[in-house]
Amino acid sequence: MSGYKEKPTAFDCYVGACLRATRMAYGWSLAEAAARSGVLAVNLQAWETGRRSCSLETLEVLARFYRARVTDFLPVNEPAVPSPRAVGTEVRRRTPGAGRSASPAARPSS
Repeated sequence: MSGYKEKPTAFDCYVGACLRATRMAYGWSLAEAAARSGVLAVNLQAWETGRRSCSLETLEVLARFYRARVTDFLPVNEPAVPSPRAVGTEVRRRTPGAGRSASPAARPSS
């Protein structure tokens, strides 16, 4: 197995876009960033496009290289894949009393 995926995940694409934006902020091409960091350009490109997952260890190395924090490359405020339980909890908190009948005083008389 080569490590390349048929379809990139949203998480890997997000991380990759952040890596690419950081590299471009320095004004470096893939070849320049590869030469400066010691990482192969083909690997940088694969991570930046989301075709390969970037391990946490590699992300730490790249963050140090770019003088950034690992969290700068992660979707911290939005989970990549929210759990159904978390979503259900959030919805219930926003709509207290949802699904309950109106109080007896507020019900229309029959």
